[in-house]
Amino acid sequence: MEPRFMILGNTGIRVGGEIRNQWGHTKLRGILAVLLLKAGEFVPMDELVEWVWPDGRAPRDRAGTCYTYIKRVREMLRGVGIVDVIDTNGGAYRIRIDRQEIDFFAFRGAIDRARVVGRRGDHAQGCREIESALELWTERPLADARGDRAAQWRMWSRQQHWIDAHGALTHGLLALGEYQAVLQRLDDLPVEYQSNLTLVKRRIQALRELGRHRDATAYYLRMRKFYRSELDQDEADDLTRFHDALLKRGQGRVSTGEPETKARTEVAPRAPHLLPHDIADFTGRVEVLGELDRLTTSSAGEALARVVVLEGAPGVGKTAVATHWAHRATERFPGGQLYVDLQGFSEGPRLEPADVVDRFLAAFDFPLERVPTAIGRFSKLANLLSGRRALIVLDNAENSRHVQPLLDYLSTCLVLVTSRQRLSGLARRGASHISVAPLDQGESVEWLEKRIGPRAEADRDSVCEVAALCGGNSLSLRLVGEHIVAHPGVPLAEFVEELRAELLDLGDDGDGPDASIRASFSYSLQKLSESERRLFRLLSVHPGADIGLGVAGAVAACEPMSVRRSLDGLLHAHLLSQGASRDRYHVHDLLRQFAASLTSTPEHEAERLSAEERMLSYYLHTANNADLTIFPHRTPVPMEPLMDGVKPESFADDDRAINWFVRERPSLSSLVHFAAECGYDEYVTKLSSCIGEAYQRLGYYGDIFDFLGLAIRAARMSKDSLGEAYSLHNLGFAYLNLRRFDLAEANLLEARRKFGEVDMPEGVAGAVHNLGRVMIGRGEYRQGIEYHLTALEAFRALGAKGHEVIVLYRLGEAHRAAHNLDASISFLRDALWLAERLADRRSQAFSLAELGAAYAERGDFVAAEGYHKRALEISEAIHDMALAAKACAGLALIAQDEESFEEAVRFAQRAVELCAQVRDAKGEATAYDVVAHAQYSLGEREQATRSWRRALAVLEDLGDPLADVVRRRLAEATAFLPVGPPTQGTGEDVGLPSPRTADGGSPEEPRSSSA
Repeated sequence: MEPRFMILGNTGIRVGGEIRNQWGHTKLRGILAVLLLKAGEFVPMDELVEWVWPDGRAPRDRAGTCYTYIKRVREMLRGVGIVDVIDTNGGAYRIRIDRQEIDFFAFRGAIDRARVVGRRGDHAQGCREIESALELWTERPLADARGDRAAQWRMWSRQQHWIDAHGALTHGLLALGEYQAVLQRLDDLPVEYQSNLTLVKRRIQALRELGRHRDATAYYLRMRKFYRSELDQDEADDLTRFHDALLKRGQGRVSTGEPETKARTEVAPRAPHLLPHDIADFTGRVEVLGELDRLTTSSAGEALARVVVLEGAPGVGKTAVATHWAHRATERFPGGQLYVDLQGFSEGPRLEPADVVDRFLAAFDFPLERVPTAIGRFSKLANLLSGRRALIVLDNAENSRHVQPLLDYLSTCLVLVTSRQRLSGLARRGASHISVAPLDQGESVEWLEKRIGPRAEADRDSVCEVAALCGGNSLSLRLVGEHIVAHPGVPLAEFVEELRAELLDLGDDGDGPDASIRASFSYSLQKLSESERRLFRLLSVHPGADIGLGVAGAVAACEPMSVRRSLDGLLHAHLLSQGASRDRYHVHDLLRQFAASLTSTPEHEAERLSAEERMLSYYLHTANNADLTIFPHRTPVPMEPLMDGVKPESFADDDRAINWFVRERPSLSSLVHFAAECGYDEYVTKLSSCIGEAYQRLGYYGDIFDFLGLAIRAARMSKDSLGEAYSLHNLGFAYLNLRRFDLAEANLLEARRKFGEVDMPEGVAGAVHNLGRVMIGRGEYRQGIEYHLTALEAFRALGAKGHEVIVLYRLGEAHRAAHNLDASISFLRDALWLAERLADRRSQAFSLAELGAAYAERGDFVAAEGYHKRALEISEAIHDMALAAKACAGLALIAQDEESFEEAVRFAQRAVELCAQVRDAKGEATAYDVVAHAQYSLGEREQATRSWRRALAVLEDLGDPLADVVRRRLAEATAFLPVGPPTQGTGEDVGLPSPRTADGGSPEEPRSSSA
């Protein structure tokens, strides 16, 4: 069967009896050629580019370009009836085509068949198979792929397959007595291949068989001189032995054996076995071992000749993985296993490639004095390994340049390289890369239990703590295990505190200069540039595990491009890791501890303190920018001066700003605590103020109370009365939002007093306004409305429009609670008008939701539904869950009144979820009441009673008088009696505001540096 796809030349497709190889752009043909060469395998996008595009000319938008070209290749294939054969997976592409339909694989299959029939003695059939196969190879293979990888593959495939096929063909022709045909075949070969030792032997034998002894001798002498001039004494000696054997046989035929004839008089070198001892207590790594098996084994189960790189952080266990896997795979490498520690990261000098070659030649018992030059020894090693299935382990390489000189001479072997450095330079040679991650907690515990023995079973908690301290680092685990075993009488719990302080220096007991974890990390650090070492030290000031590009630039006081280069250097050295985002980095706890120890010295103290303040300055100003983006009409928090070298982030819209708060939440929590512990009091109060409103919108109440407690303490310690006033005010709001009215009133009264002491009228007005909300929440409507009106007058006098709109819609809310619907609607319309003028979306949403509730109470459900839906749309757009809950609850009540019970359940359940998230207990109970009514109306009595029980439990905890109403409904439902209508909640019933202001983002309290 003729192959359907051609890659041994221009990329072609057989359509009918015609081969089409001039279709499309060269790059399109190149991409298809590479996919066909790797048929059945996913080819990563970057690798595809390296095959197809010349070095330095890769497209800027790799993803977009590859997507476009793949789309065109699919269209071309579809045009010839081949559909749905190209798959995509995470930026990698695969073509599903039977390899025997591709000329290169058909060629290899034909050569394999020829060898089989030749070994059976049918040399004529074998030659026909090979000649037919060679006809497929008519042009420059992979001609449309112009990248470095393609060029290297062309060289390799010529040597490994095309020349090998000619060797097999001439062997068969010699066996058939076709001596002239042998010479003709050899003459037709390009000049650069005619010095191949196997083919030279074929020519000499053919000349001897034809009786052309003088020509044979002259050719022999010329080629021997050529090999000697190329410093390849070994090949010269090999040729001499072959020629002498011919003469001794009386010019008879010399059996050529395999296509690469080795007519030697000496015994072949023994197969060396130089692997270190296997790891007896090896644990885990199932996925890595499986990936090694997959990458190194053909579909037929044979070992492949390729390069695989194991990369990972210092001490993570790369050597252990390589050694253990090599021992598992020894049977697949009968040609030998060679191992060498290149010492790329150690105290002494590294082992150079020439030294490695000498060691490997010695393993073959080869006398080095026979080949005096380095290049000759490299060639000799390649010759000894030729035809062998051998495994080479190059452990602890410093970088790609360290091993590249060796790889050219190990092309017939599987080469396994380990390094702390990311060896991206080897990717151009087709190397596959596997990242060795730290052991997970379970694997770490398992390993320690094996090593410690029965003591581990008696105190598993301590074993788990020790494992967590080691962080999955294999070196740490091994040193800790040995340390514990060396003290058999000491309880495991005693080691925990010791290791917290001394883990880095464990192993530094005089038994070797590089035995400790600190020494292991230090060797990696020595290989970095000064800017990379400085950045590594300074990143330790960051209290969180996740570090963004912006804060990295701030601590180093560097431009983004410069700091990215340094971060990439740390990534390549596996001193940092990276997640899904290009701009996010992670420092392992052990490495952070090591970096922190470098900055704790007196010589680096000033550098560390400056970095700490730049980090705080970055987060404070970025949080302020995000806060003002979300709440643009609020009074800004007075800032600390921006530190030199710091470039805070800015945000184009609400979504980006709120997403920043979500993404940075762990870091911000660690940062506020860090600032409090280190005495940066001004940053504690101001960060708490900038963070609070967004966190209320997101429902992060635990963080809010934590931050406010720290802020009040910091303000009092630094005697910052204004900062204390703002923090007390924010704390009052937080309690108000959770309907803890007594605590809210106490903190707001104290805040009003503090604002008065420091002559801050805006703060006083804000506290008065929110004391009004406390009164409304208690049902004391008259006093609450008076407070609101006093605050409204004050804000209008101050020209604070943003505060004015809030008081207006709170007055509307208060009048609705007091059942004065006309006054409520009037204030709410004024609030909506002003909010629209200010483009204040949050105030618009609140005013709309309140108007919806007011019109619903009037019985105008059409208008009410319209207001609520507009409120819900805005609330979801600005990620305000409290307001979304309020709108959902209103829509549920309307649906209930209109007997759209399924819709009522849907909206009310959504309100329950949102109220739970923002900790609005009363709103949650009210929403459960609506859910229960709708379920009861649908005949779902069991579900309804469950919902009422949930509502009752919450209301009883709150001590709310509505508990009696719900208790009565529950009794009626249980007795199958008609149930009264659900509660029409006030604005306080569903959806509460945020920590700094009562509105989860509205500036009801004044803003300051410390609130």
